Amino acid sequence: MSSPRNTRSAPSPRRTERQRGSALITVLLLAAAIAVIAAHLFVRGLQEQRLATRSYYMSVALNLAEAGIEEAMWAANNGWIDAAHGWADAGDATGAKVRTTTSGLALAQGTGEIYTRIDSPATNNPVITALGIVRLPAQSAVVKQLRAALTRRTTWANAVVAKGNVTFNGNRVSIDAFDSSVGPWHATTNRLDQATVATTAATNAGLSVNNADIYGSVATGGGTPTVGPSGSILGATSASGLPDNIDPSRVRRDFSYNIPDAVVPSGTPAPLGAITASVSLPRVGDTPDADGRYRYSASEIDLGNSTLTITDAVDVIVSGDVEIGSNASITITSASSASLGLYAAGDVSIQGNGAINQSAEPTRMTIYGTRTTAEVAVSGAQSFDLRGNADYSGLVYAPNADISLRGGGSTGTFNGAIIGRTATFNGNYNFHYDVQLGGIASERYFRPTNWIELIAPAGSGAALARDNRAPFTGQL
Repeated sequence: MSSPRNTRSAPSPRRTERQRGSALITVLLLAAAIAVIAAHLFVRGLQEQRLATRSYYMSVALNLAEAGIEEAMWAANNGWIDAAHGWADAGDATGAKVRTTTSGLALAQGTGEIYTRIDSPATNNPVITALGIVRLPAQSAVVKQLRAALTRRTTWANAVVAKGNVTFNGNRVSIDAFDSSVGPWHATTNRLDQATVATTAATNAGLSVNNADIYGSVATGGGTPTVGPSGSILGATSASGLPDNIDPSRVRRDFSYNIPDAVVPSGTPAPLGAITASVSLPRVGDTPDADGRYRYSASEIDLGNSTLTITDAVDVIVSGDVEIGSNASITITSASSASLGLYAAGDVSIQGNGAINQSAEPTRMTIYGTRTTAEVAVSGAQSFDLRGNADYSGLVYAPNADISLRGGGSTGTFNGAIIGRTATFNGNYNFHYDVQLGGIASERYFRPTNWIELIAPAGSGAALARDNRAPFTGQL
């Protein structure tokens, strides 16, 4: 029996060609699809890269605008809003000042520019507007605009401020506040809990309350205040029976404060030489400076049994030491214009009954320590010593002085506020902060009250509309 035959026939040439053609078309279609996808991904990648670049340079533009704000604040705080420091008139009859920085700001993929304007530059409330621009190749510019309103800083917002340690020694030291507009301090009718003792020190030893009584608040740069068994940090609303007599709501650990060096007033003071005997200032026939204050210079003040009497607005600039003995005094009369600014480059010692302010207003008498931070590195800190039964009604601004307040006999009393390098309270001492001091604006320094980005189109009338005045015209 024979085997069956294989009836499959070989593919025809035409069919083979069709199959090959179909496969080729499939490959070409797949390649085209891959190419389209690759092109899309490439374009998308470029778009993502561009968006990422613009996003990055938006932050750069914002940083440039912030730099403009900070530069303007620096100029305002240093009295540098003038042509010598690159500021020009805005040219729109508003009194505004403008400054432009367009060179030297090379970036990785472009260049940066800063345009700044200060409105009301000569007032207590200037307004700064700054524009940061990043110009990128083949792209539209990236812009950010900020506005900051300023006001004068309050120098005397706290009772005691020190760069370094604040230490209370002894068992009869008390800190509280009063309101001089009501009258003198009184234990029952004019005693307030609004005194703040502050230090920028970040260590626990920065504020040693020990056995003192603080009727108010404390603030440190990060440390925890140490309080002894007889000490307290309390206020009028503090609950009774608090652990260790510390009200946690009256303790801050985030205190930061820039304490600039004292500045000696300008002008040409009349020379007095050494003041060693009783004298009354201003002298008959002397002429005040343009600001209405009489200014004198002295090599030293050394009063053992004499009186320095102040009857008008007087500044005394002392190149050496100031020493007021137990039987001497500085007397500021009750005349409405009488006040003393005492600028001391050396050490200061007031003892016994050495300081009298008949007006009982602390702002009438201020002692400044004028040694600079740079000078401290060479000569050491100044020493300010208020001791004995001296009743001091006034202010002490000595950021590079170690201030010591030492009671003697029954007690010593300070009415006002102090700013120093360090502050040490010893023996029997009562410190009364005048809350009226918190409303006194600095004559020189500013702080921002608001800081906001302008994002609405210029001329839109929106609250956050961008400013298109000089020097921003044509840049937005």
